[in-house]
This record gives sequence, structure tokens and C-alpha cells, in this order.
Amino acid sequence: MKNNHTQAAEVIDHFESALSDRQVIPSIHGSPTLKIGCPAAYSAHFTGQDNRPLTGITAKWNIICDYKVFHHIDENCILLEINDENAAGSVLILQLSNYCCEFEINIESLY
Repeated sequence: MKNNHTQAAEVIDHFESALSDRQVIPSIHGSPTLKIGCPAAYSAHFTGQDNRPLTGITAKWNIICDYKVFHHIDENCILLEINDENAAGSVLILQLSNYCCEFEINIESLY
């Protein structure tokens, strides 16, 4: 008789194997502009080839920016904020590091 830990591991292995067999199409949704001092939310979405949402995938975020970016992650959503006025006119790249997906965000002055 198997213990519960072994059964749980087999379920996880089966689940991960099932995900790897499917093609995952990642996308990032949110505004292409980020105003200085105003937080903005971005979300990761994962669909299959049939355009149906896939569940059980967790986004791994990566931020590329020359300025300090405050962020808060809640599951597949990330809240970004920049407070340095010198960042106006620059670009922030938001990536899903576990997939080949990135989103370019233009940083704008609030004024």
C-alpha cells in the first residue's frame, strides 16, 4: 500500500508531464505605458493551441529596467510602480522568465 506522500508525488509528476505535452502560449496583459508615481497591474495568461485557458501554471516574472521598480506579485499578476522622474522616456521590459514572452512598457511622466 502506498502512503499519501507517494500518491501526491505521482499526481504532481503526472500533472507536470501533462503540461509539458501541451503547447503553452503565454501572454502579458496590461497598459503599454507606466506613469511615474502611478501603480499599474499586469497579468500573465496561458492558453493552449485551442485558445482555451490553461490552469496550474505560475508566472515567473523578470523586470528589466535601468531604474528602481517597486513590484508586488500576487499569483499571475504583478503590480509595478516607478517613482523616479528621471525614468521618464525610458523603457521597462516585463518578461515571463519561464516562457519566451516579453512586454515592452514605456515610462511616462505624470505631468
